[in-house]
Amino acid sequence: MPLDSQQLQPAWLNAQCPREGRYVIGPLLGRGGMGDVHEAWDLVLCRAVALKELKVIEPAALIRFLHEAQVHARVVHPNICRLYDVDHYEGGLRVAMQLVHGSNLEQARGELSIPEAVAILAQVAQAVHVVHRLNLIHRDLKPSNILLERNGEGAWTPYVCDFGLAMALDESALTHTHGVLGTPAYMAPEQLLGDRQRISPATDVYALGGTLYVTLTGRPPGVPSRRGEPALDPALPRDLRAIIAKCLEADPQLRYATASALAEDLWRFQQGVPVQASRRRSLMALGRTGLKRSKSWLLVLTGAGLTTGYWMAHQAFTRTADRRQMALSQQFLLEADDQAREFQQELMLPLHDLQPSYARIRAQMERDALQIRAMAPQWRAQGHYALGSASFLVRDFAVAKTEMEQAWAGGLQVPDVAERLALADIAVAREAEEEAQFDSQRAATGKAATSPAPGPNPSGPAAVLAYLDKDYLKGAINSHAAFLAAPWNWRAAALESACLGELARQEQDAGSLATARTRYQEAVAAARAGLATGQSDPGLYHVYFQAARGLVSLGLEWGELPAGLLVELQAASTRALSLDPADPDLQDDWLAFHWLRARQLQQLGQDPGPELEAARAFMTTWVREPLSPRLQADRMLIYWQLAEREFLRTGDAGPALAEALKTSGHTPFYYRDYLWEVLNFKARVDAARGVDPRPVLDAALGQLQPLQQGTPWSLKETVAASWLIRAQWESAHGLDPSASTLKARALAESARSQNPDSASACALEGLALVQELKASPRERPRLLPLARESLSQALARSPRGLNQTLLASALREAGRSN
Repeated sequence: MPLDSQQLQPAWLNAQCPREGRYVIGPLLGRGGMGDVHEAWDLVLCRAVALKELKVIEPAALIRFLHEAQVHARVVHPNICRLYDVDHYEGGLRVAMQLVHGSNLEQARGELSIPEAVAILAQVAQAVHVVHRLNLIHRDLKPSNILLERNGEGAWTPYVCDFGLAMALDESALTHTHGVLGTPAYMAPEQLLGDRQRISPATDVYALGGTLYVTLTGRPPGVPSRRGEPALDPALPRDLRAIIAKCLEADPQLRYATASALAEDLWRFQQGVPVQASRRRSLMALGRTGLKRSKSWLLVLTGAGLTTGYWMAHQAFTRTADRRQMALSQQFLLEADDQAREFQQELMLPLHDLQPSYARIRAQMERDALQIRAMAPQWRAQGHYALGSASFLVRDFAVAKTEMEQAWAGGLQVPDVAERLALADIAVAREAEEEAQFDSQRAATGKAATSPAPGPNPSGPAAVLAYLDKDYLKGAINSHAAFLAAPWNWRAAALESACLGELARQEQDAGSLATARTRYQEAVAAARAGLATGQSDPGLYHVYFQAARGLVSLGLEWGELPAGLLVELQAASTRALSLDPADPDLQDDWLAFHWLRARQLQQLGQDPGPELEAARAFMTTWVREPLSPRLQADRMLIYWQLAEREFLRTGDAGPALAEALKTSGHTPFYYRDYLWEVLNFKARVDAARGVDPRPVLDAALGQLQPLQQGTPWSLKETVAASWLIRAQWESAHGLDPSASTLKARALAESARSQNPDSASACALEGLALVQELKASPRERPRLLPLARESLSQALARSPRGLNQTLLASALREAGRSN
């Protein structure tokens, strides 16, 4: 007697394979939202198994994992994947299941003949009937949940798996969510509407009909005809169309009474015997013909008969209309998923213009919107999901958020909606936060002004949840794990980079610049890894650029940049802009490179003019109102630097300063709040022109009195510079500068204690000492060495910088006045 193939040791089994308890872990079979599945060898029972491990122990995932195991264990049938064991290993849960050597129905459908597909679904239907007899409903029957394996005779043996959404009809409704669960393409109307009271075996029969049709044709059924019949491929045999149409009836009572009845009809088709579905339709047609020919039908259309006939006709019309709208709503879901899949594949292509695809998606959105407005309210949720999904693809996150909210409110409470709503909410909330921070009437303290609006908690990746909660360390860890598990999932790499970038900003504000630089480097590396796959994703380019921008800013702070980083940044910003020149984020990236490059050239004593003029021309040519907060900030910074360049050359800032101040605002979302530096420059220009700078300084400083606890060290430095400008004016005009000088020195010392690596803080402290020396010449022996030591410490940290230059000049002047 030959040995069972399941008892033979697999070829991969050797001493080097890792062992976890009773199992030796083999090759990876697949990855899912809840866990990984490995082939494994059971050392106790000497058999190969599929070992599914729960990846993240969260309450919702744990409950679903255990629920799936408990329900699955109740079902025993030759065509249902067997569950062997559930155990606990090193803090994790895992389940051992029957190992099926083969693909699933979705993967194999292209190589199946009609008889093979029908035979497979007949066996599946019979297995599902056993599930129903146990008072269970699967609720997620679809091709990917049917595994296939060749038997000894070469025929296919199917196995139903994944009981994660299975529902026991005798359980309390409190044990189930009230949202929509399942895969929309295969969901019956009662399941789409979230009507738990109407969930029955007929719900799974509907899914089996959809599974059979998609397996045979590769596409879902079309919109029903005027008679309410689903539009099925006429190339299919008539009896097979009748079977599928009966499964897809909108009214559960008109479907097959049991999955077993469906299996019997499929076997009848296989054997060439007339099927029950065709017989029923033939009888109905015969009855209609007889009635038309009977003169007595005229009597029926009188009196009460007319009323009854009208009511019946109305009911039939209503059922037909509901069926058509239900099919249309399903079509929306399928089109949205297909559109997202196709666009994702396009984003994996080499860099190219995305605008034609955006135009095509927006045109489809306009057509869908017209159909949605004509639908009954109970069927619009799927349409709103389609519009929200499309808006997400074209990066219109405000519209995506609104549409996903309407889909959720309409009852389509599925993980995809929750996750995309959360991601859109992040984008919308971030822009709202930046709008509030940029508002020049507010004090900028680096604190978040807003948070994402309350909504459904996404049941998607843990990294998204962590990002929403601003737990960026957890978000980085989870998204990194997700990317390692699926290296093609570049969005996980983008989220990892975004989380690491936020961590870097936190370290930066706290004064830990070395740690911040490491975090930025990690963020850049994560984004680069994602770009290897998502070569044409604008969002990923923007995430990459934000991380690289932070790294450049730190380099400018220290007077040194990583070799080649600005060159790489220039190439990346130009390439990314070719995807969509009208994208505000990509425009911000391009402009940011040019003003960062201009700052570097200024530090090196070179002319930043060409970079700034290129940026000004770009603003005039490409950027359109209304400007995002970041584009408003870019405009302010470009014109400020143009004004500063003109001031250094001619002693007059010219009209550029007025342009910089025209729409100025706070920029805590950048490396520094540059508004204060712009205002300080305005004060210096006023002082050089003989105009009292104190009104400008008072307007700025008044927003920070008293200084907020937790103010970033960079802002303390800028405010210290404000007090120094005031002190210099007071000293030059016979006023006592001591109070202003002491405040400047105290703020510089506070900034240096918060960030010991800051060259600017050391230089500002030295400038305050020189100013104090001018006011108290008798303290010269004590103050001058301290100021020189401050310059030495500043230059040791960064050889270049405005404050270092000013301090060196002030010390030379002090030396000459000795």
